[in-house]
Amino acid sequence: MNRPGVGGTLPESEPRARPTSGRLTRALQRLFHPRLVILETMRPVEVPVLTETKRRWLAGDRNGAILYAYEAVLDDLQRAYGVRYPPDWTHDDILAHGVTPEMEPLVPFLKGLHDLYLPIRYGGAVPESGPSPDRLVQSVYAQRAMWGLYVEGVRRDDVRALPRSDAGRAAEASEVSA
Repeated sequence: MNRPGVGGTLPESEPRARPTSGRLTRALQRLFHPRLVILETMRPVEVPVLTETKRRWLAGDRNGAILYAYEAVLDDLQRAYGVRYPPDWTHDDILAHGVTPEMEPLVPFLKGLHDLYLPIRYGGAVPESGPSPDRLVQSVYAQRAMWGLYVEGVRRDDVRALPRSDAGRAAEASEVSA
């Protein structure tokens, strides 16, 4: 029996391999297996409303955390979806009549925040074992239109935000020129 490399010869049925140079091998590997080039890295950033809600909750200001979260979510909801709620509407009216088809995925989370908000609005207090609003707030801001209000680099027309006031445009122009 002839074994290659041990004093024998290769059988006729097996073709001889040609020696390849190391440079050719490396070139072929680069060609067929290119390395990934990372153009930009991103790190997760928490929405400021969520951060402030958590901060107040952990500091023991449970009522303040829920009040802040509910009011901030309603303000941002109007900005993100281009709606304006009349001042004479109740919070129940907002949930019943102020939700557009684009906002439908948010309804369960808005109702959850509303349920936490109602007792506080009328002078009640959150029980010590009461749930934190941070998960509801996080779910609301998971929608692209909502987190897009706070993320740099996302075109505002992609998230359907309302146009800024003239003062806001002037401040932005001064930042760009500086």
